[in-house]
Amino acid sequence: MVPQGQNIQLIAADGRFEWIVNQVTPNPWGSGDLPVFKNLGSDRVNGYHDLQAIPWVWNGQNQTPEVIHFTENENGTTVLDVRYNGDGKDAFRVAYNEVFSPWSNPNSQDLNRNSTPFGFKINSLNSGVYSLDIYVNTAEDAPPSKPYLGWDPRELGQPYVYGWIYLAWNAELWDGYPIESDVNWSELQRKIGSGSWATIYSGPNRVWSDGSVTYDPNGTIPVYFRVRVRDTQNLWSVWSDVYNTNMMQIKYAEKYNSGVKSKDVPLSYSLQQNFPNPFNPVTVISYEVTDESIVQLKIYDILGREVAELVNESKLPGTYQVNFDANDLSSGVYIYRIVASRNERILFTNTKQMTLMK
Repeated sequence: MVPQGQNIQLIAADGRFEWIVNQVTPNPWGSGDLPVFKNLGSDRVNGYHDLQAIPWVWNGQNQTPEVIHFTENENGTTVLDVRYNGDGKDAFRVAYNEVFSPWSNPNSQDLNRNSTPFGFKINSLNSGVYSLDIYVNTAEDAPPSKPYLGWDPRELGQPYVYGWIYLAWNAELWDGYPIESDVNWSELQRKIGSGSWATIYSGPNRVWSDGSVTYDPNGTIPVYFRVRVRDTQNLWSVWSDVYNTNMMQIKYAEKYNSGVKSKDVPLSYSLQQNFPNPFNPVTVISYEVTDESIVQLKIYDILGREVAELVNESKLPGTYQVNFDANDLSSGVYIYRIVASRNERILFTNTKQMTLMK
């Protein structure tokens, strides 16, 4: 029963998220280009659901809001993603996202987007019928909502270490809204390549980091993570969506220099994708130098204006990382470029994009 004077509105969507457009693609159904949206994470109240026309920016200019037709996957590839009811990604279905509550995504809220105590849980199919458990003012008695798993934003200013992975889960670490107060346990699992799921953490924390193997988003070995949480009633949430990263393919080999064998010398110059990406406000940029050279590493805005110089000095062969603090910059897409030279001759140059989200 719904309390008198309250209305229920159900939106057929996968949840509310922040979105960004890093690229456009030709419109296969007409003229012009369409935006390619990338999901930046959960925003249960102020985010956009996938049936809305979503505002986007291109070349520094606000564009006409557009519904999602194309999305960008974790490899930056454009994917046709025409969404509709029954596409297999709907917000609620058994074993995928069973609990609708003030803490879920999408969450229960009134017309002013204030969270409400209303909730329900989808139960398993029985004789062709799904049943619902309804909660009014007692939604916390339901199992925990599906957790969101992603990069730990490390808002306390702790530094990142290249090759490590930093994960966080549950909404209070991402969109600023609380989780169920009775959640007290987590189980984090990892699967490397085509291997089996293995529990790598079980305990009360909701952050985890690891350097036992070398992680790199540009690597070739996929590494998958998923997490679920438990409350004081011993009720488990469903598993989170799988988070996919990569284990770095080792790029080092033995190299001889003046008759001295040297290990851990890069075989080639390289510029790594910053991590985390998107970031707020600190990220780490790593690069590799093969021979002694003058290295310049600069940051530019989307219009090509220089906004920061991180490195401008001679570097010996090796792997380096530098922190970039964008606290004084506004949200948006930025470009970083490396140039390595010796005796005024350019040995290596490369450019990559990164996204600041505040």
